[in-house]
Formats: sequence, structure tokens, C-alpha cells
Amino acid sequence: MADPEAGERWLLYGVTDAADQPPPRLDPGPGGAFGRACTVLHAGPLAAIGAGLPAELQVAQPTTADLLAYSRVIEHVHAQTTIAPLRFGSVLKSAAAVGSYLQENAAAYERLLTRLAGTEELAVRIVLAPPPAPPPSPPSATGIGAAYLRARQLRHAQAALLQAAGQARAEWLRAALLPLSRAHRTELIPQGEQLAVAAAFLIPRGTFAAVRAQVRALAASESVKLTVSGPFPPFSFAELEPPSATP
Repeated sequence: MADPEAGERWLLYGVTDAADQPPPRLDPGPGGAFGRACTVLHAGPLAAIGAGLPAELQVAQPTTADLLAYSRVIEHVHAQTTIAPLRFGSVLKSAAAVGSYLQENAAAYERLLTRLAGTEELAVRIVLAPPPAPPPSPPSATGIGAAYLRARQLRHAQAALLQAAGQARAEWLRAALLPLSRAHRTELIPQGEQLAVAAAFLIPRGTFAAVRAQVRALAASESVKLTVSGPFPPFSFAELEPPSATP
């Protein structure tokens, strides 16, 4: 393990419960981002997974390999115990600052870890093509300006139809998976002329294959094209409850 006092800053990966269980094993395990070995920093009933960083390292300029390494460390810990993952770039100035952060947010993290215990994340993505444009109304005026306005109105109407279709599919997913999950998050993401429905569901550990099969069967019954991925650590469900601060 790395020396907790090495480096001037600490890149945090996530927070785990240290009260009633041994710390997660990090060695052997995947290497961390920027090639920095990870360690476990304890503070009361909590522990943070982190890595010391030299002052000159630019955290804001990670490579794809760094981001993948960061995710692999979180997945390695998730395979052993419950972890509240942090977003890449969560950096504190010292090991002492990490301890203070955990102490200040201990109650919030204990509640969060209780909610995440025994869970994993399943992701569903649906990409919707733009619907046919509604038929134009008879023109009340002619000329270049009038034609431009009519085309703009048609684009707005088509965008509204696509947004409504996305919301309907998001609700369809939510209703279908609500009995199988503990929480969900849905986002509508524009992709050029298309719209992606990105949904995440917090499901009990060990149920991913069964839930995925049900999602695929439901999609086939309604001729809906979608992708199901996972299982992941609960990345989408790891926010602390306000008013607690984040790093």
C-alpha cells in the first residue's frame, strides 16, 4: 500500500464502511489512475479509498487509460464490499483533509452506505429517431421570411414530439422496472437529431441477469430497441444528501 502521507494531495475513489468489517483488499488489485497505488484511509466508522498525488500532476487532464483505471479500482472494491463511489477528480489537499471530510460527513455517508448495501447498478439506453414532422398548416403568407418561419415552427413541433416520446419511454421503463429496483435515475440526452433515454436502476446484487432478461423480453414484446449494460457499482446513486458537502 502507498504511504498515507506521500504526495501533497489525495485523489479519492470512494467511501466504505469500516465499522464492522475488514478493509477492502487493494493488493493485489488493479493499478490506480496516473499509475498511483491506492490505499485505505480510516476515520472513525468510515474508510476512504484514495491515492497520493504529486503536486505537479494535472488531475484535470486524465487519459482514457486513467479514467478506466479509476473505474477498475472502484469495481474491485465493489466486488468485496459496499462502496459509495466518487466522481473522478474528487481531490483533497492532504490525508488529514480526507480524515476531516469523512468525520464531517460521517452521518450522511452512513445513511448512504446503508441505502447502497447489497445493490448494484443496471443501465438501460434507448435511442429514439426523430418522429415524422407534423403536416404543415396552409400558409397564410408567402415569401422567404414566411417560409423560414414555417420551417422553424415545424422543427420546434418535431422537437416537442421527440421530447414527449422520450418522456413516455422513460416512464415506460420506470414502470416496468420499479418492482425490480430500489431506485432509478433517468436522463434525456440530445444526440444530434436523435434523443437518448439513459436510465439507471439500483437493483439487488445478484439479480442483474434476471432483470436484464425481463427488460429484453419486454422490449421485444413492444419492438423497442435498447441496450442493457452492467452490473456496475452504484455510480448513479452515490450523492450525499444535502446539506452535506462533497469534496
